[in-house]
Amino acid sequence: MRRNKRGFPILQRKYFTTKKVAFAQRLRRNRTKAEVALWDRLSNRKLGIKFRQQAIVLGWIADFYCPDVALIIEVDGPSHDENRFEDDVYRDTTMEECGYSVIRFTNEQVLNDTDGVVESIAIEVDGLLEEGGWS
Repeated sequence: MRRNKRGFPILQRKYFTTKKVAFAQRLRRNRTKAEVALWDRLSNRKLGIKFRQQAIVLGWIADFYCPDVALIIEVDGPSHDENRFEDDVYRDTTMEECGYSVIRFTNEQVLNDTDGVVESIAIEVDGLLEEGGWS
């Protein structure tokens, strides 16, 4: 896997199929309230680092992705109950094995404690930057 100058994985274009890109675009247009609330706090480098929304990573679509530190943020709604748990574990494990970090929050966490969620993300980003020697 190719890596950027900080040693984090680079998104590979082979995963960017026409169908996958169109689906990611649809997801960006039809975001949940929690995704809108979190994007308001992450967009335009408000944490000092770039985030993308509905980014294609290893063929999956991540709710939010920070390319500088290979951080994936998932905001889980009711569809991620026990029916999707095994799929989510497989996806997270695969991404982590490829060098990505994954953190998950529920819609309720984002909507009821947005500041706390953003603080958790900021701490994770700082830790990843220190780990890579880039703080």
